[in-house]
Amino acid sequence: MSGDPPPPSGPPAWEFLLSHHLPGRLDRTFPIPFRGGKVHLCARCTGEAVGILLFVALLFLSPLLPFAWSDPLVEVLFALGPLPAAVDWLTQSLGLRESWNGLRLVSGTLLGLSIAFALSLLAEGRWTLFALSLGVAALYLGAVSTVLFRSGRWREVVEEHFPGVMDGPRSHPPSK
Repeated sequence: MSGDPPPPSGPPAWEFLLSHHLPGRLDRTFPIPFRGGKVHLCARCTGEAVGILLFVALLFLSPLLPFAWSDPLVEVLFALGPLPAAVDWLTQSLGLRESWNGLRLVSGTLLGLSIAFALSLLAEGRWTLFALSLGVAALYLGAVSTVLFRSGRWREVVEEHFPGVMDGPRSHPPSK
C-alpha cells in the first residue's frame, strides 16, 4: 500500500537479537565481519558474555584464589557489580553524556560476573542468597525506573529502544 512506511534499512531483523540497537545506534555495537557483511554485537552484552565466561574460568581456578566465594566481602562486590552498567546506561539514556564501547564492555563484564554469581547461588541451592540477589536486581531496576519516570524521559527511552510502542494500537484496514 502507498501509505505503508518503507522497510527499514540497515541490518536484517534477526541481527536485532544480537545488537538490539536500531541502525542509528550501531555505534554502540562491535561490528564483526561475517559472510562478506557485518554482524553487530551489543557492546555491553558482549561484556556480559565475557563476564560470565570469566566467572566460569574463576570457578576452575578457585583452589588457587586467595578468597572464598562465600566471603561476605566477595558477595557485596558481586552485588555492586551491576552498578557501573546501571549508571552508565542511565546517564547515557538521560542525555547527560555519551558512553563509549570500552566502558560498555567493562561495565557489561562486571554485570556478567554478577549474573553468573547469582546463577551459581541458584545452582548451589543457596536459596537465601539467591533470593537476596533477586532483591538487589529489583532495587537496581526500581532505582533506574524511578529516575527515568521522575526525569520525564521514560517515553523517549522506550521509543528509542522500541520504536512505535508508545504510539498505541495501530488501526489496520479490514481484510476482505
